[in-house]
Amino acid sequence: MILGVIVILANLYGDGGVFNLNNELIMILWIIGTIIGIFTYGYMFKIIKSSLTNVNVLPEFNGLVKIFTNGFKVLIASIIYLIPVFLLGLVGLFSGLIKIQAHYPYYMVSGILFWFIALYTILVIPVIAVAITNMARNESKLRYAFRFREILEKISAIGWGNLIKWYVVIGILYWIIGAIILVIYYLLSLINPFFAGIIESLILVPYRYIFVARSVGLIYMQDNED
Repeated sequence: MILGVIVILANLYGDGGVFNLNNELIMILWIIGTIIGIFTYGYMFKIIKSSLTNVNVLPEFNGLVKIFTNGFKVLIASIIYLIPVFLLGLVGLFSGLIKIQAHYPYYMVSGILFWFIALYTILVIPVIAVAITNMARNESKLRYAFRFREILEKISAIGWGNLIKWYVVIGILYWIIGAIILVIYYLLSLINPFFAGIIESLILVPYRYIFVARSVGLIYMQDNED
């Protein structure tokens, strides 16, 4: 429930249009929401860390400073791994602002960049998951998210096949849960749209976050021979 409140506060900027707020206020809400959202990353990190010690219950939402600090580390690590995505996005934006020769039309350039971005993102997500869990395993020190040799050795220990199977299954389940959330939201919105939004953010979306964080911790503990 606490995580649900965090999710609601982190997404207040999305309601700016509903309440006819001006762009400046929406931007302020977005900045505040982004800062509050770091607690979400921090709590997911805490779930991963507790899973590594075979704890089978949700950790308490306490030690807010530590949760925020670890969440900020997760955010930084994720951003660094996604730098190629940002760079390719800038290339696409820049190519749209300049005149491209006729034999390299903009739609072709943007299409190629899109597939590069999509492919890299798909491939790097499980690596990010292992990297962040490696950080959780080593006293939450950020540098362990970039010990590439350790990370690759751990992936080999898990087994590339096991990691890919986990990634596919968790991805499918993630979207199935998302579809269920949409159905529940739609049904509740027939009664009261505001109530539907509260239930979605307070209970349903946090469950999906908890599910993913728990699965990341468990796959890290998996060995190839298990």
